[in-house]
Amino acid sequence: MNDDDTGYVDYALDRAYPPLRIDITGVAPQATAPEEVSPATGAAEEFIAQGGMTLPADAQSMTPAQMGQVVLDGLAGMSRGGVKAVAGFGGDVEQLGTFIKNFVMDNQGGGFVERVKRAAGAFESPTLLQTSKDVEKEGIGLLPGAPLGSIKLPPVIPPGVTTDRAMREKAAAGGELAGEVLADPFLAAKGIRAGSKAIQEMAQQIRTTAPVGAITIGKPAAQPMVLSKVDPQRLAVAQKIVSDGIASNMSPTKMIQAFESQTASKLTGKQQKELKAYVSANVPKGQIYSDQAFKDLIAQPFPFEPSTQRFAQAFDDAMGWLKTLDAAGLKNAALMANERLAPILESGKEGKATRLLNTNGKLMKTEKGVEGGIPIELPDGRNIESAGLAISPAFKVGKFSTCPNSASCAQECLGKTSSGYFMFGGGADLEAMKGTRLRNFRMTQAMFREPEAFAIKIHNEIISLKTAAAKNGNALAIRMNVLSDIDPKVHKAIIEAHPDVLFYDYTKMKYRPVAPNHHYTYSSTGLTQKAGQNGLKVDVENPHTNWIQMRQWLDEGKNVAMAFSNKISLPESVVDEATGKVYRVIDGDAYDFRPMDAQPAGADGVIVGLKNKAATRKQSSAAQESNGFFVNYDPKLGTQVTIPRQKREAIILKTGNEAPEILETGEQITERVTQ
Repeated sequence: MNDDDTGYVDYALDRAYPPLRIDITGVAPQATAPEEVSPATGAAEEFIAQGGMTLPADAQSMTPAQMGQVVLDGLAGMSRGGVKAVAGFGGDVEQLGTFIKNFVMDNQGGGFVERVKRAAGAFESPTLLQTSKDVEKEGIGLLPGAPLGSIKLPPVIPPGVTTDRAMREKAAAGGELAGEVLADPFLAAKGIRAGSKAIQEMAQQIRTTAPVGAITIGKPAAQPMVLSKVDPQRLAVAQKIVSDGIASNMSPTKMIQAFESQTASKLTGKQQKELKAYVSANVPKGQIYSDQAFKDLIAQPFPFEPSTQRFAQAFDDAMGWLKTLDAAGLKNAALMANERLAPILESGKEGKATRLLNTNGKLMKTEKGVEGGIPIELPDGRNIESAGLAISPAFKVGKFSTCPNSASCAQECLGKTSSGYFMFGGGADLEAMKGTRLRNFRMTQAMFREPEAFAIKIHNEIISLKTAAAKNGNALAIRMNVLSDIDPKVHKAIIEAHPDVLFYDYTKMKYRPVAPNHHYTYSSTGLTQKAGQNGLKVDVENPHTNWIQMRQWLDEGKNVAMAFSNKISLPESVVDEATGKVYRVIDGDAYDFRPMDAQPAGADGVIVGLKNKAATRKQSSAAQESNGFFVNYDPKLGTQVTIPRQKREAIILKTGNEAPEILETGEQITERVTQ
């Protein structure tokens, strides 16, 4: 993980999706009459009516004799309900237990309502003991289905009664429900049974009465989705595509393509964003978007054992091969790379594989300027345009990891917890891979499966971006590790092939720049922190602190990125309690182009301060909950943070790619995607 990113979003989607719209004001009403559900048989109406326990609507016109009869019927019904509840207690509890087990163990996907409906099958399955439903049908006996010797429960209202029958039956039913409530502490079984049936019938009513303009996703969806200015005929097509797509793990992009193909019409940008935002919000927890072809592909083993040496060799070979080609050969190489990568990355217009180098809000600050709005300017007067490669963080296969020193930050990684990565990647379900997270995963798979083609595509995209920047009179800056921390040996051939491009990265390793146009900022893994310092009330132990190494980098004039707990403010300086040295803090969130922070020869480095951008961490508890990754800062106590003496020496920073075993491996992630 790199500590600075604010959420990686494709350049075209860099302006975040609008908020989910569920307003259907002004939508035309349904032309056809809604389907009616019979009050006599509808479980939904029965459930609501009994739960309300209301007297008949004409109760005010009853005579005293009628009122007395209704009261007696209610009391008789209460008695009958109590007997039924007590006699069926054991079976009701048995069914309730089965329902709970079915619900908890359900791994078939779908929303809450779908899971309830499947689990509710428990209330139709046979039980060892009698349920209250069995008692109602067969009487009180030893076993369900064995009426011999059973005691039948007579109806409250005798069959021959016709006078005021409807009124008296309602009174008896209300009393019977009350009797069950008073006699059965496990009435939840009956409530869930009736409620699950009610859900199904009310869902049917919703589907038949939904207004034009609202798409009901799933069976049924939690909320309707609005597609602005879409006519009813196209809505029907969209409804089926989206409903089927969610059930089959189709990506939103594929849904849009299917819709446009079937209707021979285009969705506007606004309509696409509405569809994507709704689908993202309504996919079950942990579900991963991907088409079946992609699942089948990544289920195959990798073509080689991943390692720094293997990737470096592949990139070197690809760049070396390109040097031997003429213009026609270079064009064919680009087509070959696209052909190999498109099935993994997905393809956009004209079958071209989607881009690898994109931008995000933080990188855009490099182009648009520091927070004052003035673009960053190089000594030669050029401004900077930037892009980066964001593959999955902490993706480990065998001994190779995309983030080898990520034990301190895997759960804090901004590739999962910030901005677009959080909002559209799966939210607080950090295992989910939707939207931006899935895009990163696809790129990771492309690198691992087709490294030569991957390198060629990166090279060609850099040429395109460099040309565009030059037309604007700007320089190009590239981050090869937006979320990862891969050894620069892998990217060395690409960096050397573009000496006029400024490459930069963050690292927690002891990596050194591999070329004059390559720059590193070193990343802190946090601190062990003391109660009573910096506003902390409890001690915080950080077993992964690398402060000793960071101090060394600072004293050598190199810069160190450090994340602080506050979401708004940064300290002006930090003081090292062990040495007494003070290091200046600069705002690392104002822009991303860290080569601008280089200090004069002989001067100490600076702390590149990063605010708490994790949606999963409150500033008041970030230090404790992250095990010290975030350094506590309370601006009410001043502008300086104390770095206490660390209880242990720095962890050994390896230059290889071994990752901690506690992290989920790439094999595990891939297996989860293919399920």
